[in-house]
Amino acid sequence: MYSEGSLSPTRKPNSTRPISADTLLTVRSLNGGFSELPDKANLSYSQSYSIVNFLIETYGQEKLTELLTALRMRTD
Repeated sequence: MYSEGSLSPTRKPNSTRPISADTLLTVRSLNGGFSELPDKANLSYSQSYSIVNFLIETYGQEKLTELLTALRMRTD
């Protein structure tokens, strides 16, 4: 999701509304397939983007790559 570019204007509001409503999805649930329901799918996409964006802005691309590599090695 992050590699596709910034969030579209229609998805940006979806990333803040669930916070105030306490309806965020778990990070673990974002690992599987996204819902076929449009609202849940949009929430999944916006949360996925926000998580990756946070990690890159906070720790940098290199650290994110290291994390993904370590996670992949754990499941092999």
